[in-house]
Amino acid sequence: MVVRRRKRRSSVEVKRLQQHFLHAVQQEGKISLSGLISKYGPEVEVQDTASDKNLVKRQLDQLAAEGEIEFRRAGRELIAHVPSQPAKSETTEPADVDSLSAGPGYPVDLAVIRAFAVQLEEFSRTLQEQISTLVGMVEKASK
Repeated sequence: MVVRRRKRRSSVEVKRLQQHFLHAVQQEGKISLSGLISKYGPEVEVQDTASDKNLVKRQLDQLAAEGEIEFRRAGRELIAHVPSQPAKSETTEPADVDSLSAGPGYPVDLAVIRAFAVQLEEFSRTLQEQISTLVGMVEKASK
C-alpha cells in the first residue's frame, strides 16, 4: 500500500482557506468545526483528517483573535459563530456599498446585515424601555 503525501500549502493557499471558512461561518451564523469541515471542506480540498482539522482550527483561532468570529469549546466540540458585537472599524468615515462586500468574488451577505439590524432593533427597544422607566422615576420623585 502506497501512501501519497500531499504537498505543503503555501501561505497564499492558507490565507484563501481562512477567508473561505470565515465566509462559511458568516453564512451559517453558528457551526461546529466538524460540520464546517464536512460541509465546506471539500470545496477547498480540506479533508476530515487530524492534520486538516488542526489547520482549520489554527485559522479559526486567528480569526477569533482578530475579532472576526467567536470560537469556543462546547463539550468536546469546537463551535465557531459570528460575534454578537460587530468588530469595530478603524475608519470613522461612512462605508460605501462596495466596502460592505466580503472581498473580491463575495457578494454583500444580506443575512449578516439582517442579523445586525435585528440586534440593533432589540437594543433600541431595550433602551426605549429604560428611558421610559427613568422618566417615570423622575416624575414620581418630582411629585
